Amino acid sequence: MRIRWNKLGLSDRETKDILGARTRCKNTVTSVYFCPECGTEIYGEWKYTLYYAPQNEADIATKKAVNNSVAEFQKLQKEAEAFAELEKCPICNGQLIHDNGYFIQNDLSIDESQFFTNPICRNSMKPAGSRAIFLRGLEEISSFLSNARSGIAEKKATVSLLELNNRCDIPVDVAVNPDATTNIKTDSKKLQEYLLKIINIEKNIRSIKQRLFFLFLSSYVVNQEARFAQSYPLMVEKQKASEKIDELQMALQRRTSEIVELQERRDRLHASSVISPSVTMPVKPTAPVEPVYATANLFNKKKIAVENETKSAKYNAEVALYNKALSEYPMLLEQAKKQQEELREKAIQERNIEILELDTIIKEKNLALEKLRNEIEAHQIAIESNISQLQNNTDYAAVQLKTNLDKEIEAASELLAKLFKQKNQLYATEVIFGKYRDLTAVTSFYEYLLSGRCEALDGVNGCYNLYESELRANIIINKLEAIGDSLEQIKGNQYMLYSQLSQINTELNSLNSTTTAMLNGIRDTAEIFLEHSTVVAHNSAIIAYNSAVSAYYSKLNAEIASSDRYISIICW
Repeated sequence: MRIRWNKLGLSDRETKDILGARTRCKNTVTSVYFCPECGTEIYGEWKYTLYYAPQNEADIATKKAVNNSVAEFQKLQKEAEAFAELEKCPICNGQLIHDNGYFIQNDLSIDESQFFTNPICRNSMKPAGSRAIFLRGLEEISSFLSNARSGIAEKKATVSLLELNNRCDIPVDVAVNPDATTNIKTDSKKLQEYLLKIINIEKNIRSIKQRLFFLFLSSYVVNQEARFAQSYPLMVEKQKASEKIDELQMALQRRTSEIVELQERRDRLHASSVISPSVTMPVKPTAPVEPVYATANLFNKKKIAVENETKSAKYNAEVALYNKALSEYPMLLEQAKKQQEELREKAIQERNIEILELDTIIKEKNLALEKLRNEIEAHQIAIESNISQLQNNTDYAAVQLKTNLDKEIEAASELLAKLFKQKNQLYATEVIFGKYRDLTAVTSFYEYLLSGRCEALDGVNGCYNLYESELRANIIINKLEAIGDSLEQIKGNQYMLYSQLSQINTELNSLNSTTTAMLNGIRDTAEIFLEHSTVVAHNSAIIAYNSAVSAYYSKLNAEIASSDRYISIICW
């Protein structure tokens, strides 16, 4: 159940070796997220190429290649940062688990001074300097995923089992047959029978609780697989549908905007006054300014006379031009006004034509817009129908296995409630003192009686005293949690307990292995990017599972029925 980040719309591109021999190293930043709800693993891989400065600074092509590489790198950086900001699972929208330590950079050992500072490794960047370090990082990712999944699964299973235990283990009030209980306390054989019934019930309670714990663990994993199996195709379909709808909506928005723009343009044309193109009006001539003549003295009479004569000639010429322009000005002004009026009339005609053309275009675009709206509506109906079929589709191996496990959990929970009731009924007879009402003590008492070491529970030579003395001497262990998997340690001194726990382990190992085989078969159909296929019914794993489950619960039901008959004798 792994998704590469390009499934989220991000890229997995790799820059080209533009510079050939100048390419120094390629690097990979790997990150992983884990969803505790559906179990999806989301891997991100950031590939890029790191370059040193070009050897020939004058080489324009080299500079361009470097610039292209930098631009590509910046795109990848943004994508990596987007991936680093993920919070919700794309499959089930659950809160993702992620450790910032699991960003790994590879092959950055060429020049430590050139280490690339990864902006997305915010809290605990790990610049890896060798292939070995990179591989160790991948092992850490695998360990992180395994620990995260196991820890969450065990926590959920523990909580579920504790809640179930608290619901089922309820003290009961019983009416006791005094003659029967007296006979049990005084008759060693009857006491052994009583203890054996309790041992069998306690053993079955422990067996079912261990089976339920395994079922809760398996159910958590299978539930993840089932949610992935149902949600992933749905997510893909929704993504495709969303892209298509977005495309159509964008087209609809563009066309609507075009129509609005055309309507606004038409309305502006209606409301505005016609502005005709401006005509340059002739400017009334300005009379020339008479020049200021200089005054000569004794030394420059000749020079000043020439200058004054030149000024006078220039002024007379300007006056002649002015008189001519002034005589032509009224005619030019009349011509300009006539041209202005003609342009205004033409502008009015062109505006009216433009308004008519806009009305025609708006009408055509409105018809096209309505057609597009109908197309979008039909597409949405088809999408909703397809998504509804996917949501209701249970034809997946994981979904079917989840159904089987849920049924078994329900059946096992009912049996556990019955067993707890039977146990509490037998203990309520007060044959055994409250302090010693557990599997460890009861198996020891039974072993004492069966071996002839004791004849009764109480008294100086009774089971209680012997049990306490062996506890103090550390000959026996009274904590099942302390025994754990080291059953051989109690084989010599607590054989009865050893045989009961060994029987539980043997039965459950066989039964659990059939469930594990089915679970492994489900996982084999959930490879990266592969949608789950329809399960092949009644394969060998399912047949083995059904047979083992049937045998296990048939045996339990038979023993529960036998205990009910026994309890009916001593409890009214």
